Amino acid sequence: MAEAMVTANLDGAVVLADDFARLAGLNHPDGQFAFVAACHTAVGSLGVPDEMISFATALSHGGFRNVIGTLWSVGDYQASLVTQG
Repeated sequence: MAEAMVTANLDGAVVLADDFARLAGLNHPDGQFAFVAACHTAVGSLGVPDEMISFATALSHGGFRNVIGTLWSVGDYQASLVTQG
């Protein structure tokens, strides 16, 4: 399970099970689509409202042309329905 490490703007990171990914390091200029099926991935933080961006916004700034994040809690099953063709 990943969780956000909130500090300020792109100085933050996503904490993974055994490592972390710094948002400032995102560089995917040819990224076409990112689907982030986790709770509240399109929501910022109240802790630093004037400097915080959401994980979905960070992916967009990192080069992905189309990003889908969630503004609410979403279950695994419901998120999987979105990805079925």
